[in-house]
Parts: sequence; C-alpha cells; structure tokens
Amino acid sequence: MQRLIASYDSRDLKALRSGHSLSSQLCTKITRDVAENTARDLWEAQGINASSSAQEIKASLIFRLTVCSCALTIRRAADGGVAKLGAETYRNDLNDCIYAAYATLFDGLVSCDDGLVKTFNLSLILLRDVFDCRNITANEARLAVPKRGGG
Repeated sequence: MQRLIASYDSRDLKALRSGHSLSSQLCTKITRDVAENTARDLWEAQGINASSSAQEIKASLIFRLTVCSCALTIRRAADGGVAKLGAETYRNDLNDCIYAAYATLFDGLVSCDDGLVKTFNLSLILLRDVFDCRNITANEARLAVPKRGGG
C-alpha cells in the first residue's frame, strides 16, 4: 500500500479529495495498478486464464476486490497516507474492501460505516468511469450514505 500511495502526486490527491472527474493520466495509472494486481491474483486464485473475456474478468470477485483495494488505497492517500494507522485499522480496511467488493457484485450496500461507504462509493466510480462497468449492481444509482449523528 505504501508503494501505491507514494506513486500518487499532489494534483491527483487533490482531485480525488474534491470528487472532481479524474484526469486521463490518473485513469491510466489506476488501470495499470488494478490490472497488475488483478492479473497476479487471478492467476493465483481464481482460475481465470488467457482465454477469459474482459466481461468474465470484470465480473470476478478478485477483480472487484482489487478495484476496492485500489479505491481504499487512493482514499487513504488522499487523506494523508497510512504511516500512522494501527493494525486494527488495517484489519478493518481489509474487511471494508471485502464487503465493498461483494456489494459491487450484488445488490449494493447499506451501511453506517463511513470508511466502508467511502470505499464502496469510490469503487463504483472507478468501476463505472475507469473500467466501463455499466451494470455494476442492481442498485447502482443508490449509493450508501452513512447515518450522521448518534445512533
């Protein structure tokens, strides 16, 4: 994660924090990062091979988990990095990525966990805008919104 965070420059992080559209250079970088990690993970765990279609790969849990991990990394980079995060936060972040990945494959996400919601929402943006996944979930238009206040 540190290597990926270090590879984003301040302009990219500012654009990510502001929620504005991503530059073509940043989209290319994200695509490369996700492709490298997905390829490694798919070959090792999922049985996806050279004859698999782009649609099959995009519909795989490993691809979605990789996109969610990339979204989390970008979010952490935009928020200042991971140097001061503890082990509990890392464990929670991994759980967030897993829940978000499943949510992109099924009916979306309803959660009051702010970090999970942010990771999920950024993952939907990456899937739609970077990887051209148009039918992301049955409830694509209904992004999860954390409940504010006590309770």
